[in-house]
Amino acid sequence: MTQSRKPVWFGKKRVGVGIRPMHPIGWLLTAALVLALVTGTHLIVASVSFSQGLTVIISAVIVYALAVALTFE
Repeated sequence: MTQSRKPVWFGKKRVGVGIRPMHPIGWLLTAALVLALVTGTHLIVASVSFSQGLTVIISAVIVYALAVALTFE
């Protein structure tokens, strides 16, 4: 029987404390998180919709945290 290995997209930082992307998918998720944070902040600051901006930010952080939790080395 073959053992299934989980993908490793994130790992420990080489220097300091924290995580870092180790795979192109990890980098794409990090870029998507930054884009979502900028978009959500823009929605809040521009007074377009506070609730939509907050929803975008919270959703992006939750998805990123789940991806890190499932693919951390």
